[in-house]
Amino acid sequence: MDEFPTVGSSFWQIIVFVVVEDLAFYLAHSTLHRPSFYWIHKKHHEYFHTVGLAAQYSHPLEYMFGNLVPFGLGAKLLGPKVHAATYLCWGVLKMFETTEAHCGYEFGVGVLRFLPFSGSSDFHNFHHSHNS
Repeated sequence: MDEFPTVGSSFWQIIVFVVVEDLAFYLAHSTLHRPSFYWIHKKHHEYFHTVGLAAQYSHPLEYMFGNLVPFGLGAKLLGPKVHAATYLCWGVLKMFETTEAHCGYEFGVGVLRFLPFSGSSDFHNFHHSHNS
């Protein structure tokens, strides 16, 4: 069995996960808002008012290429040195972040708000209410 990772190594791996996921999600999401691909993303925008439990409500293609691939890409790039416990922590953080962005309430602080361009619930509410 692998030795449990140090806090420092897990921290830096999660930072890599956050940056890679943020870039990959942005690229996928902006692509899905293009007219030729919006038919895929439109399912997610059926909720005009964001609801935390509906954060993952999406077309299967969007779920695969817009959610799962960006989520796992950082770990794939880092390779076998990523411990399962670190990946599990990343999954919990991402679940909180995604649910917070879709919860409809602005907390002012968030799990992953240290990124300069991270979205807020207010921004996400606007995004959902102005797209059809």
